[in-house]
Amino acid sequence: NIKNPNHPFDQRFATICEDRDGYYWIRTYSGLYCYDKNLDQRWGWRHAPESPYLEVWKSIRSIWPDESGVVWCCAGWKGIAKLSPSTKPFRHIQVHPSFEEQDVRAFWLENDVIWMGSPYGLSRYDRNRNTYSLFQHDPEDPGSLSNNFVWKIFRDHVGDLWICTLSGLNRFVRYNENAPIFVRYLHSAQDKNSISGNRVGGIYEGPDHLLLISTLSGIDVYNRNEDNFQHLVIPTVDTENGRLTIRLMEEDKMWVLDRNGGMFLIYFPLKRISQYTVAADSVICLNSCTNDLPDFCPTNWNRMVKDVHGSYWVTTVTSGFYQFALDITSDGTCQIK
Repeated sequence: NIKNPNHPFDQRFATICEDRDGYYWIRTYSGLYCYDKNLDQRWGWRHAPESPYLEVWKSIRSIWPDESGVVWCCAGWKGIAKLSPSTKPFRHIQVHPSFEEQDVRAFWLENDVIWMGSPYGLSRYDRNRNTYSLFQHDPEDPGSLSNNFVWKIFRDHVGDLWICTLSGLNRFVRYNENAPIFVRYLHSAQDKNSISGNRVGGIYEGPDHLLLISTLSGIDVYNRNEDNFQHLVIPTVDTENGRLTIRLMEEDKMWVLDRNGGMFLIYFPLKRISQYTVAADSVICLNSCTNDLPDFCPTNWNRMVKDVHGSYWVTTVTSGFYQFALDITSDGTCQIK
């Protein structure tokens, strides 16, 4: 590996996250960077030309630094890449040995177990035993995964493992070598309390352990006691056409992108004027498109994080990344640093 101090950033940013020491790990379309925001210094990581992992950087979809300082990368077609800053070299972990293409779309790290999602199913890797278990859709088994294409994996505060797929949300009920069991949640036009859409993009846990699910058809709140869903309707937003995506979850609010061109803050606790409609005073519309920074429009945002000092950092598709502070005014504008 070659570490290049102050290597210039590519302006096309894909993902960003903050590690335990306050450093930002950023993947652009040309490489992986570590950025020290306090010293305004950055390091670009490159493989030597003879390295078999030369193309890893271009395929990284997400980055997850753990508490020990190890940086885990969801490396797309290259499986999982593990970087230990103390030793530098990468170690690569396959999604499953039987797959010709190691295309990982999601992963969840737990002690000695790594859960990985791909277009071919859900994989469980036991690092201590060096063993794999594979869970796939079986049309003859209603207790199997609803669809093989796994977008996201998430474990909530009660220990339930949730799997978001191209067709349905799944809850992993228990693990048994002979009988893995999932509960499927699928949309039904005849059931108003079913999930709003089958293409599930993400699941998030808000204040008071509120589970919010983002689908192609909108945002749902999961009712754990009744095991069903309530679809959020937000005033002044076209929720019927399902153009909403949760970008960031905080203790007091969530950031929701309207892909028609706006960004909304929805404050907790949710104030509902009915079972499905959020009260207007819980919603603030952000107008962050300015003449000075036209590329800062929310539709150009890619990933978003908040640091320990309260500043927000956003990567964009075409114009680098930005730091900004949230300053809500009477007209709902956002001050940008």
